[in-house]
Amino acid sequence: MKSFVGACVSILLGISILVGLFIFKYKGDNKKLYSFIESLGLIGFVLLGVFYVLPECIGFLEDNYNLVQCYSYLFLMILLGILIIEIVMYFLPKRENELNDLSYSHVILAIIGVLLLFIEGIFVYNTKNSYLNLFLLLIKFFLYNSIFGVVLITNFKKHRFGLIKSFKGLLIISVFCLIGYLLSFNGNFLWKNSFVMGSVLGVIIGMLFYLVIRIYVEYFKENKNSSAKTLGLIVGGIILLLSNLL
Repeated sequence: MKSFVGACVSILLGISILVGLFIFKYKGDNKKLYSFIESLGLIGFVLLGVFYVLPECIGFLEDNYNLVQCYSYLFLMILLGILIIEIVMYFLPKRENELNDLSYSHVILAIIGVLLLFIEGIFVYNTKNSYLNLFLLLIKFFLYNSIFGVVLITNFKKHRFGLIKSFKGLLIISVFCLIGYLLSFNGNFLWKNSFVMGSVLGVIIGMLFYLVIRIYVEYFKENKNSSAKTLGLIVGGIILLLSNLL
């Protein structure tokens, strides 16, 4: 019964990223809305990395290393995450008169989304037998994914992706939550291998670092809608902080 419920939870978590499709209700370029969402993304990804990904990463790595070794290895994984994004950006077609990393922000978001939802599926499978714990985990990840979906679909719209193309992209990303869950059935090798889990989370931290510093800080500085930016920071901060109390 728990396996069936867990699989349903994984599907719901994957679908939650599709919440961002509501952005398509808005016609034209709503600059204040974009300012709000960019600020939401900025604070959301910072808090996601600091309060969720980082503690989990340290927890896994401490099973293999002492404190100094743990943080040294984490630093290497952060650099690896940044390097992976730089390599991806290098091979993508260049666009004239536009910063390459800003042009392909949706690509970085998609890569991080795939990894995050994959890890979420593994976490759902390994949740304790209590259905309350599973329910709280569902709410927590649902909030993360909803914010992520809204930010990602906004990037899709900025690049003039149509509704069908955006839906297909989000659907592909969402499937990885179920894949992570199903792979855990195979002897649960992923969860038991704390070195692999810690390494993947470290790489995600590096990618989040790149995303925030190279992209969203730049967006944040360029956008002049201060009230929308402030509101985005406040709303995103409240949602993410409340979710981490679960």
